[in-house]
Amino acid sequence: MARGVAVVLVLAGVLDGAAALDGAAALDGAAALDDVALLDGAAALDGAAERVLAQMSFSEKVSLLHGTGATEPYVGNTRAVERLGVPALALNDGPQGIRVDRFPGTSTQWPSALTVAATWHEPSIRAWGAAMAAEFRRKGANVFLGPGLNVARSPLGGRGFEYLSGEDPYLGATLVRPFIRAVQAEGLIACAKHWLLNNQETDRLTVSVKVSARTLRELYAPPFAAAIEAGVGSIMCSYNRVGGEWSCENARTLGLLRGELGFGGFVVSDWGAVHSTSLSAGLDQEMPGGVFLNESSLARVPRKLLDLAALRVLRAMESAKLLRPPGALGVPPEPPPDASRNVTSDANRRLARQLAARATVLLKNDGRRLLPLARTAAAAPTRTLLVVGRQAIAPLTGGGGSGAVVPAAVVTPLDALRERLGVDGGGGFVISYDAGDDARAAAEAACRADLVLVLARCGSTEGTDRADLRLGEGQDELLRAIAAAAGERTIVALVTPGAVLTAPWAAQTAAIIALGLPGEAHAHALVDVLLGEAEPAGRLAVSWPNVHNEANWTAAQFPGTGAGGTVEYAEGLLTGYRWYDALGLAPAFSFGHGLSYGGPFEYARLRVQPRARGCTRGRPGDGGECKVAVRLSLANRGSRAGVEVAQLYVRLPDAEGEPFVQLRGFAAHELSPGESVDVAFWLRPRDLAVWGERNGGGWRDVCGRVGILVGASVRDIRLRGALGVPCPSTAATAVI
Repeated sequence: MARGVAVVLVLAGVLDGAAALDGAAALDGAAALDDVALLDGAAALDGAAERVLAQMSFSEKVSLLHGTGATEPYVGNTRAVERLGVPALALNDGPQGIRVDRFPGTSTQWPSALTVAATWHEPSIRAWGAAMAAEFRRKGANVFLGPGLNVARSPLGGRGFEYLSGEDPYLGATLVRPFIRAVQAEGLIACAKHWLLNNQETDRLTVSVKVSARTLRELYAPPFAAAIEAGVGSIMCSYNRVGGEWSCENARTLGLLRGELGFGGFVVSDWGAVHSTSLSAGLDQEMPGGVFLNESSLARVPRKLLDLAALRVLRAMESAKLLRPPGALGVPPEPPPDASRNVTSDANRRLARQLAARATVLLKNDGRRLLPLARTAAAAPTRTLLVVGRQAIAPLTGGGGSGAVVPAAVVTPLDALRERLGVDGGGGFVISYDAGDDARAAAEAACRADLVLVLARCGSTEGTDRADLRLGEGQDELLRAIAAAAGERTIVALVTPGAVLTAPWAAQTAAIIALGLPGEAHAHALVDVLLGEAEPAGRLAVSWPNVHNEANWTAAQFPGTGAGGTVEYAEGLLTGYRWYDALGLAPAFSFGHGLSYGGPFEYARLRVQPRARGCTRGRPGDGGECKVAVRLSLANRGSRAGVEVAQLYVRLPDAEGEPFVQLRGFAAHELSPGESVDVAFWLRPRDLAVWGERNGGGWRDVCGRVGILVGASVRDIRLRGALGVPCPSTAATAVI
């Protein structure tokens, strides 16, 4: 009952504060815009941007702010200023690899961002970002339109597969830092998107979001704040409205970006998202063309605003080492861009395969009886494997929309299975195939097979939200029929953009693996996991519900109501696993869930080391010696090596009105049998702070007992402790 009361209090606070972005509770950073942006980052650069700006004509400055059209091969372009060594900007999609429609098959189709997020592994994120960026650079693009950072609000969001954050701001914030640094180390400008609250595709061109300042700052802004900390050069403002104002001319949300979050790079519009000459609000660049940031419009704008916007673009170019002063010694000439170049490579194909395998989530493996599969010795009797589903012969490998990439070639799962598991491939299986169009016939065939592998799928695309969480195309009925006929011998492999409903058939099947949208290397990555040649090291970045609309959202919450569309984030912070935890409910599969072929893994010896007495915070965002150490030991007590992702959650004091656990750390470790490792997490002051909406709003430290929970997922907690966070006159204490 206590939990129920707390939930009511949270919701009441959210509803009362719903007008926060219509009033003073949101930071009105417009007044501080000029000084903050001009000074930010100046010490880190050598002043080349300022020197170039001083020599530019009015027309040349405008050329930095006004796109020249979405002409092939790049989706966005600016005009070069050759006399000053300022190259044209070539902006291009996207989050699954560089998309050049005119030259299909000349770049790698990588796993989607949400898929790679399921690795919960910073080195994988870093390698993925660097490899994609190198392909961008070799094709002549110099602005990478990514990463997508919007935190998943609804599992129906049509672009959820593009976003690195999953449903958690801490996960997104942690993963975006290595991504941004890897991309920009390749000499590109990364562009984090979409600022702000672009959480649905329905009415995305008109919908207005109503959200509390607390929800905005605690849930949806942190991944962008982390991108800024990592030095991201650009941020894209979104199509939607916030508090009734268009995102690309919204002085309050752009003021939050510039002022409170300290962004000094340039803000570029989503394509066609500009509705006015918005420099005074904080917009810098209009794409792909348009009439608002052209010479005639900008001639009426104060010159200081024009210079400021141009300087932001130049600084991002300087940071990426794109400025090339004519005649400068030691500066090699820039090769002409060539978008037709084939930039795929064996190394990138291997990496795409490794990422797809590592991101695979083993949702279920009853008694470890079926997976991993064992090859049959040559002298042993052959076994029969029935492969079911059109995904086996016409695989879906990526999402649709502006981020879609056409790979050079895709091996089908059926071909990969026959090559490596068939009798001729040394696997010992006689493999047959059924498209699954007739569920009854497929179930009858399953009864006769020694092993059944069902490959099921559903897609998603920009521009449209998913109608529901079913697989569709008759696949739900097919899975029910096969599960009833041969469930104990059935493996289900799911290729999906996010969560799908599994309740009607999951309990009767022996094993389930979730592959996300795995990219061009899908087939062999799948077989790698099935054979145990690669560990399914993925962990869910989003909760999988039991039923459609499990939280019982109203139409006002999703997809919105009224003329032009207004969507109310009345649920506040209660999305994803936070909602399940606050109500004490269990989803079908939990956030952070994923099994291993190795283990079992033992968690032991939790120690919580409180902050030093009298410590100081240091500069904003820097924990200094005020960090809290959470330590434990993790050991593999099984007979097989495996990967375990230890996860740290905190539960804030009841008085804070947040009755749910929150992710605050994770670490992936590959452990051999008998091996153990000491794991350390560090809680910064910001990890134990909440946004208060009184007196204009502001961050404040919590005070009281903070629960410390460590485990293998949000619902598989192995160790519990507590930290006593000091009130102003007391010292911190740790309680185990």
